[in-house]
Amino acid sequence: MNRKTARDLAFKLLYQADIQKEDGVVVFDIAKEEYELDDKSKEYIGNILYGVEENSKDINNLISEKSKSWKLNRISKISLACLKLGIFEVIYCDDIPDQVAANEAVGLAKLYEGDEAAKFVNGILSVIIKEKA
Repeated sequence: MNRKTARDLAFKLLYQADIQKEDGVVVFDIAKEEYELDDKSKEYIGNILYGVEENSKDINNLISEKSKSWKLNRISKISLACLKLGIFEVIYCDDIPDQVAANEAVGLAKLYEGDEAAKFVNGILSVIIKEKA
């Protein structure tokens, strides 16, 4: 499985965990049985799910802070999963260039929710990247 496909699956599992109000780690354990994942994909997806779970308070606070008038419960679950993925990769993954992480998260938002969601995700990630620099 290539990185793009693994990222797509990580996004879907983040979304699933949020919808089911389940721990991302539990969702990942079930997914490992359902999907044939090579070791590299397991490591990458596990890193995303464990990392987002471990840093969820900080990630959620960052989303709330940067989305200004939007409360977390008003943001669609798809956009939220894209933001969590993108923010985790930007803030916590030194091996992934910030712009690549943002572009991939925006691409997922566009694919699964449309242009408006992609603009929203892009706006928040752009601010976070600027402030990180």
